[in-house]
Amino acid sequence: MVRDDDASDSRYRMLADSLPQMVWVMQSETGLCSYANGQFDAFYGDIGPDRDARVSRNHPDDAPQMEAAWRAALESGTVFAAEGRLLRRDGVYRWHKLIMAPVVRGGRGGEWLGTALDIDEIVTARRR
Repeated sequence: MVRDDDASDSRYRMLADSLPQMVWVMQSETGLCSYANGQFDAFYGDIGPDRDARVSRNHPDDAPQMEAAWRAALESGTVFAAEGRLLRRDGVYRWHKLIMAPVVRGGRGGEWLGTALDIDEIVTARRR
């Protein structure tokens, strides 16, 4: 027998795995990644669950603004949205549109849902 929670979880994982962008879930308290879709793994490779490993892949020119925006979102419990360059496993930086949204359950936000959509061609064309 499949419980509704199990079916719902399975459905959402299938959805996240079929999307073209990276999707992950991060624990608020620890910053540990508890879920990452296949696009995330394909882009980053095996970087482990630590937030520090993900943040270290931010382009040095973008990192301060991205960290400040993230801290503001974390403190206020609001959605984080930014554009920045992320380092792919092969050493190439690519522009992404990043969104992190708090997952609120029972009035508390214990997790954040993150997405990163590759917009490198769009940004490159816009800058020309």
